[in-house]
Amino acid sequence: MSDDYEVGYRKPPKKHRFKKGKSGNVHGRPKGTKNFVTDLREELNEKITIREGGKTKCVSKQRAFIKSLLAGGVKEKPQSTTSLISLILRYFGQDDTTQPEQLTREEKEIIKRLLQDLE
Repeated sequence: MSDDYEVGYRKPPKKHRFKKGKSGNVHGRPKGTKNFVTDLREELNEKITIREGGKTKCVSKQRAFIKSLLAGGVKEKPQSTTSLISLILRYFGQDDTTQPEQLTREEKEIIKRLLQDLE
């Protein structure tokens, strides 16, 4: 290059540039380190012992978490119920193949009377 090289935005001085064949992050991430998702997956797959119905079982932490969430939902704990419903909708979604049940004549009459009473 010539001596008329202009230093500025995206044009660092020659002595501050990376040397050829060297990256800016020389040490980088050490090999073998795991990211968050890998750590979480391994932690959820670890086995723990729980008591259920007077018997001890060895289940994964993920399974134990789901069991506790379901138990909280059954006991009508609002936070557990909300989390449980959002998980169900997220992973099972709306099943478009099912048809809504048709109302009987009696059910339609009851709804009609209720609507009249509300007016």
